Amino acid sequence: DVQAGRSSNCWTTPGDLETIAKWTQLRYLRIRELRTPIPPSWASLSNLQSVQLWQTSVPELPGPVVSQWRGLVLLEVRSSPLFAAVPEELWKLPKLEEVVLFGSAACAGLTPERRDKACEGQEPVCPGFPQWLVEDWERNRAKAGTGCGVPVCEESETTLVSFDVNRDWYWSRNDFSAFLTSRMEEANTIIPIISDAAWKCFVQHMTQDDTIELLPRTVVQSALGYSTCEECPAAAEPPQPPQAVVTSKPECAAADPDILVLKAAGAICSLARTCVGICQVALGIMAAADANGDGV
Repeated sequence: DVQAGRSSNCWTTPGDLETIAKWTQLRYLRIRELRTPIPPSWASLSNLQSVQLWQTSVPELPGPVVSQWRGLVLLEVRSSPLFAAVPEELWKLPKLEEVVLFGSAACAGLTPERRDKACEGQEPVCPGFPQWLVEDWERNRAKAGTGCGVPVCEESETTLVSFDVNRDWYWSRNDFSAFLTSRMEEANTIIPIISDAAWKCFVQHMTQDDTIELLPRTVVQSALGYSTCEECPAAAEPPQPPQAVVTSKPECAAADPDILVLKAAGAICSLARTCVGICQVALGIMAAADANGDGV
């Protein structure tokens, strides 16, 4: 089982892909943020059963390579609007059971029968909200358990907390927009601004609760990591707010923090492509000013 992606600005390289091609017994492969075309040498990976490409900007899979993946059961291309073509060889694979292309440009080129099985529906559940994302989250949540898998739960909790500005284990519209903008930037794609009405509809659809406007932790983690992670020891309490940063000027540490910093960051997050960086800066400012570490 290989999971590859990037650290900081270190992207998966052609050399990395050539190394993977040597692992001829590989069965499960997941790569995030792939920007390098799949090489011909991957035809050697004939034992692959599952290929998952997340936030990829690679436009297509090479047919001669895919034709050699004779054991493939699942192809999943998630959050990759620039993925534009699926080779005909894919559909001829003898063990293929499921193809998931939610939000992919490749959906437009499929036959109606294939599109119905692999792509999102044509009628939006929530007008103004990407239908592929609704169905992507629904699919993941339907498969989710409650167990505490490592590193799956650690990864989904890290993502949850990273965008949870209020540190309450709920995502607001601005939190979600920051997350989605980050993911789509990784795939070299810009998403439309989500309106308040579309967001409210999405939350209520996901929770089946028409009284709330925030996404709970269990919904977020089940959509991101196939588990609500409710059995994890730390799942009962929300994460602690960031510790106060000791400054060289006591008068600065004692100054009253201004919640407008976070509100401004949240507003910018819903509009700007660079929202993740802006949020990190704003959270750093708040942490430095928050002398008692209570997150307010």
